[in-house]
Amino acid sequence: MEVMCVVGALVLWSLASMWILFAILGLGYTLRRGRIAFRLSFWGTVFPNGVYANLNFALATTLSSPFFRVWGSIYAVGTLILWASIFVSTIRMVPSGRIFDAPCLEEVIIGTIAREAEKSEETTEPVQVVGGTCM
Repeated sequence: MEVMCVVGALVLWSLASMWILFAILGLGYTLRRGRIAFRLSFWGTVFPNGVYANLNFALATTLSSPFFRVWGSIYAVGTLILWASIFVSTIRMVPSGRIFDAPCLEEVIIGTIAREAEKSEETTEPVQVVGGTCM
């Protein structure tokens, strides 16, 4: 049973390594074409990278492998640097309020939705919100 678990962990590690390579290649391609504007969604990159670093440490312990221990340490430091850079970028944008901009909600005007809801209560028709606009 332990053999199956180790094989499964190695398969997951190889798949994660492949996706990290694809992500790095895609990021490099995108950065060559222009700059990427910082958004709050960048925080979504920290968790999976931390999980990958922990997977390396778990494999290092299970297999007594110096490779996974060293690679996990390097990757954990890289993830810490990623976290710190995202943290600093977030803190820089908080005073101006730009960090809270949501491009997907630019067309939504809260007052308009509230007025539409009041109108629909008068006509007893429900308001449907589709794609950020009232219909």
